[in-house]
Amino acid sequence: MSARQDILKRLIEENRYLEVRNKILDMNIVDIAQLLTEFEREKLLILFRILPKEIASEVFSYIPLELQQYVIESITDGEIKDIVSKLFLNDAVDFLE
Repeated sequence: MSARQDILKRLIEENRYLEVRNKILDMNIVDIAQLLTEFEREKLLILFRILPKEIASEVFSYIPLELQQYVIESITDGEIKDIVSKLFLNDAVDFLE
């Protein structure tokens, strides 16, 4: 685990989400998705929601299907629509199947 991930985990555990958001925005999408999978589902959902919508949509396509389903079951219809509308066509089809 990198030093950046250690710092992010500490900030998350301290509920310092604005700082987390600012640091996450400097990460690439795959690394953000990997980071999200390292937390319990409640924290994962909070982290997912603090992401800007366009980044959240990209991250969504990289998290495991089981976590995608959890996110979809836990967020509002409007948030779901935003995510699906921003997915690449093949990612949207895979998710809907």
